[in-house]
Amino acid sequence: LKFFRIGVSWGGHESLVVPAKASLEQTPGLNSMARFGVSPRTIRFNVGLESVEDLWADIAQAFDKARK
Repeated sequence: LKFFRIGVSWGGHESLVVPAKASLEQTPGLNSMARFGVSPRTIRFNVGLESVEDLWADIAQAFDKARK
């Protein structure tokens, strides 16, 4: 990914991505994702202020690359 950085959003303006597995492995009893049954295969995207077209293109190229 070129526009997304890995991390958890604290209300910033940048686009971030984090695999749910990273959050699910932290403090299981207090983890709201675990309580709601979120799959560890889920990817959470926090969309910032970048161009929508750039963000979609970035996601598409990442999935294309992952399929190869």
